[in-house]
Amino acid sequence: MSRDLLLRGGRIVDPSRGMDTVGDVLLRDGRVEACGSAIGTPDGAEVIDVTGLVVTPGMIDVHIHLRERAFARCPTPSRSPTIRPSLVL
Repeated sequence: MSRDLLLRGGRIVDPSRGMDTVGDVLLRDGRVEACGSAIGTPDGAEVIDVTGLVVTPGMIDVHIHLRERAFARCPTPSRSPTIRPSLVL
């Protein structure tokens, strides 16, 4: 059993539920247990302040290149936005 995780104060966007609101998301055992604006903090839960960030289910970056670079010795500059790996679940 894993520790509960509460994502506090983020913009929750879930098109499948028609949700676009600011609130909290509680994760228990790796699954969404609750989301909304009045979620209490369970005893022992880790709380991460995600104010100003977007919380959304199932976002996957599928931008890939299936080819060899023409100039292997020249690095390809990153055009991807900065992702904070500590907040990717």
